[in-house]
Amino acid sequence: MYSVLCIDDADEQLQALTLQLIDTYHVITCNKPLHAIPIITKYQPDAVILDLQMPKRNGFELLSEIGKIANPPPVLMLSGHADPIYVVRALGLGAKDFLSKPYTASMLRHRLKKIILSSISQDNTEFALIGESAAIQTLKTEIATFAHSDLPILILGESGTGKDLVAREIHRQSSRSQGPFVVRNIGAIPSTLIESELFGCDEGAFTDARPHKGCFELANGGSLFLDEIGEASPALQVALLRIIEDGYVRRLGGQALHEISFRLITATNKNLDELIELKCFRSDLKYRLEGITIYIPPLRDRKEDIPALAKHFLKPYGMEIADNALAKLSSYLWPGNVRQLKMTIERAHMLAGTGPLQAEHIRF
Repeated sequence: MYSVLCIDDADEQLQALTLQLIDTYHVITCNKPLHAIPIITKYQPDAVILDLQMPKRNGFELLSEIGKIANPPPVLMLSGHADPIYVVRALGLGAKDFLSKPYTASMLRHRLKKIILSSISQDNTEFALIGESAAIQTLKTEIATFAHSDLPILILGESGTGKDLVAREIHRQSSRSQGPFVVRNIGAIPSTLIESELFGCDEGAFTDARPHKGCFELANGGSLFLDEIGEASPALQVALLRIIEDGYVRRLGGQALHEISFRLITATNKNLDELIELKCFRSDLKYRLEGITIYIPPLRDRKEDIPALAKHFLKPYGMEIADNALAKLSSYLWPGNVRQLKMTIERAHMLAGTGPLQAEHIRF
């Protein structure tokens, strides 16, 4: 059964969504938008239903935050607005679909199923690391070479280059592929929750504490991917170093030591050497994380891959792309890399209608 996180500040709307979906999906609800990212990080739902109009943090702002998570879930945006401006903006920020109110329960379930199945299909095909450039061929070779080692891997690359996809492909090709693949975005976990998220806790650790395993235990026998490792606090760096060296974890409020074995994969778009000079990152931890270092080149350094990527992102829509559109895409520097290209293609698809996609449909 697929899981769906419904985010809306109105409890009555969450109750209505739950009643419409509970026979088909495992429904998780969130009535406080500020808590949404930690909930997504913890439960890793297969999809998110997000309301547009919410206080403190509107749907567009939260949608942008969700897009920064490693391997973000597909988002279905709900709104009382049917204006094309809202639709284009939502899709440009990463939403997979936009459903205007009022709608029927069958329509909601149909659209939700579509984005979940589309996401699963894309996950399976994007592992191929599309492109034939020398840079991407080197990357594929490195992944195949290093996947079977148990040495920690540090993935370096600018935002949007696909560090999460590379981490997943390393796990898929490894001897631990039948084990769990646990993802945590260090930059997205509130400091008040990070110890509980990573180490877990036993009953009585703090008020209303619910016993649970942390991500280190959850990854036992598989791989643990910690994205944005450059955001790790000094306390977390010390704890991580200790776990790498000892192979044991103690839950908050607990006394027992739990032996763990997982492949550690970390990623960052920051220069760790510069952080070390600023005394923001431990050099001894860096040396332990970079047992193997993999660098993902930015899209501007492998522009010959842009046509293949563009056609891949258009494949689910069965749409052709004109040569003038490919030329326009290839002339751009892509500061947001492959993620920006994907969003640009999806936005252009909406503007092109039945296609083919032309240069005039592409907006940066």
